[in-house]
Amino acid sequence: SIPINLKIVKTFIESLPFKLTFAQKRSAWQILKDLSKGRPMNRLLEGDVGSGKTVVAMIAALNTIKAGFQTAFMAPTEILAKQHFQETFKLLKPFDVKIGLLTGSDNKIASKNKIIKISRKRILQKLKGGEIVLLIGTL
Repeated sequence: SIPINLKIVKTFIESLPFKLTFAQKRSAWQILKDLSKGRPMNRLLEGDVGSGKTVVAMIAALNTIKAGFQTAFMAPTEILAKQHFQETFKLLKPFDVKIGLLTGSDNKIASKNKIIKISRKRILQKLKGGEIVLLIGTL
């Protein structure tokens, strides 16, 4: 089970350059509550393009990371994975989260204020060693 860290969740939500909708808040809260239970969670978050699914996933990921776990965002295409990487880097910058991007053609790591290209082998080493706590990639 992953406890809900209300302080970090509220701080993240307040740092966003936009207001969450009621549906986004409700979905995030339901996911956080499910993660806090002692059993596996299976959930499908559906919505139109631009409806805020990624920010809801970021809330759950940040809470999970701050509880000491690693997290992965999987995207169906490299383009979407790269977009998620850029947006996640921007929004999570104040929270000191080391993020990795792993795709067929582009591998990067982001921490604090910089993004650097890195080999696939190094990304996997850093992931295995727990240095990368959020991995964004393609299937």
